[in-house]
Amino acid sequence: MTRPIPTTSEELLMAYAAGRLNTMESLLAATLLSVNAAARQQLALYEAQGGHVLDEEEPSDLCHSCLESVLQRIDDQPVRAVPTPCPDMPGVPEPLCTLLRECMTPDSLCWKAVSPGMECLPLTVDCAGPQQLFLMKLAPHESAPSHRHDGTEITLVLEGYYTDTLGRHEAGSMCIITDNRIAHSPRAGDKGCLCLVLTAQPLRYRVIRQRFFTIFRR
Repeated sequence: MTRPIPTTSEELLMAYAAGRLNTMESLLAATLLSVNAAARQQLALYEAQGGHVLDEEEPSDLCHSCLESVLQRIDDQPVRAVPTPCPDMPGVPEPLCTLLRECMTPDSLCWKAVSPGMECLPLTVDCAGPQQLFLMKLAPHESAPSHRHDGTEITLVLEGYYTDTLGRHEAGSMCIITDNRIAHSPRAGDKGCLCLVLTAQPLRYRVIRQRFFTIFRR
């Protein structure tokens, strides 16, 4: 059974500190940390707590070759090429820039129009299962089509803000929806909105023609 997406920011950061997130979730958490100072402080607390737990563990004997084995694995790592400049995408934090530089081809860096004033960029990440990760861009005062969720949706605002039935979501904030009864239609503010979105399942749009969005299904 697929492990569920964390349903709170605290759960996401604790799992990140413990190394228990998959690739998509880790990228979301790293991006949150790059734009939210409070999240960085919270992560430092969790890491300190984890270190305290490790300090209380009884040490175990290691074989005499362990150190040599670790050093050899370090030496065997390939030399990373000097990163190329990030694509011209204002508002995209460094963790996403790294993905765009290293994991995506020029052909895959193509925004797809979903509805008037709304574009999405699917992010190619090696992760099995139905999860989807994508950038969503809304033009000023434009709305995403109304939709519901069969699973958790996490939206991290990178630039601007949007409003929906749950309130107003500013840059650096994260909105998590777990209730499949909630239908919402994010509406961008006067300067538009750029978001990183992680969903556990494809979205269910209330207008049938908007199911075109299932092109993001892996």
